[in-house]
Amino acid sequence: GERLVLVALDRERRAVESARPDWAVQVTGMGPAAAERRTEALLSTARPSALLVAGLAGGLDPKLPGGTVVAAARVLT
Repeated sequence: GERLVLVALDRERRAVESARPDWAVQVTGMGPAAAERRTEALLSTARPSALLVAGLAGGLDPKLPGGTVVAAARVLT
């Protein structure tokens, strides 16, 4: 199956596509509600072999230095 990467912003989509042109990338929009709606719509028709959510995260927070890795403390299913 296809690998699917979800990102909030178009600039994130461009970055992922340039690094991994073999992966499908979809923009969800910013915020949990937009991400939930778009993800549900995508998964209603697609069954990717892997699903990755990627983004700038702390890159938008000036208090975090460049290169900071932000990882989820819990996964919602």
